[in-house]
Amino acid sequence: MAMVPHFPHVEALCVSKDKSGRALPDDVVVYQQGRLYGVFDGATSLTGQTIGGLSTGRFAALQCALAAQNFVLTRPPSEFSCLQLLQSMGSHLSAALRAKGVAGVQAATTAALALDAGDTLHFLLVGDSGVRINGSEQVQVHKPVDAIFTAARVALFKRAMASPSVAPDDWISLELRTRQTIALGMGVALSEEVLQHLSCTVSDQLRHLLAPDAVEQIPTLLAQGISKGQPPYMNRPDHSLGYAVLDGNRVQGPDLLVFSRPRAEVDSLEFFTDGYMATGAEPTVASWEAAWLAVETKDPFKIGPFAHIKCSTPHDFWDDRTVLIVRS
Repeated sequence: MAMVPHFPHVEALCVSKDKSGRALPDDVVVYQQGRLYGVFDGATSLTGQTIGGLSTGRFAALQCALAAQNFVLTRPPSEFSCLQLLQSMGSHLSAALRAKGVAGVQAATTAALALDAGDTLHFLLVGDSGVRINGSEQVQVHKPVDAIFTAARVALFKRAMASPSVAPDDWISLELRTRQTIALGMGVALSEEVLQHLSCTVSDQLRHLLAPDAVEQIPTLLAQGISKGQPPYMNRPDHSLGYAVLDGNRVQGPDLLVFSRPRAEVDSLEFFTDGYMATGAEPTVASWEAAWLAVETKDPFKIGPFAHIKCSTPHDFWDDRTVLIVRS
């Protein structure tokens, strides 16, 4: 059987959330011709903590990318295994954190990867980074805890914007205050009455989307915020709010996906991080950027059809965004 040629056309773009370009993104692209393609999205540190001068998210993403490259370069494609790759990346990240003397620091990343074994493509997805196959089959899993904090942020933002004391040009300071409240917890920032009302609003809105064990945790999550409320569900398989992430420990969760496709049936692969809330009409960077701009234009505050935990400001975009495209 004739060997299927490698993908000859490659495009990639990685844009930092920092509009000045001075801060590196937490996203990382990984590419090894004919062997490995994908993206990592490091978890943003809400406290600004760094490791060796890098954000904790970028450190995790880079270490896992290095481990993935080493994995595909030290064995023949016939021995490629997504589960072995997962273990190698976790072990490498754990060792790297110990070597830096920060074994207790939370440094985590998502991943969307493909191992090219010649006649077969093996896919590994961890978290909410995604892949689109042949321009039509999109594989991406969003974690329920994000839906909770997004609903809370939208409710808070709309409530504040409706206040007669808020001028139309105050939205920037309003966004930053809301972002901080969501991140660090609403138990201190809001009165007990407002917090209770917000919890009821979010619970009613999401009751039909979430499992009962998730709905009952909404008041606690909102009071604690993302920084304290979300981490206990990392790699937790016994709760519907559990989500998978590469953090040096065992990776578990409904957003851990492993699957394969015959290479001969695949013409294009587009790997992307969640900074893109809409996919490109075509498998090109230009098309993905056009889709990103359309989202930014249609819902600048991210409180409508593209609701999000934050929106862009004059100084930063709502998130880092990265796309890697390989085509026949």
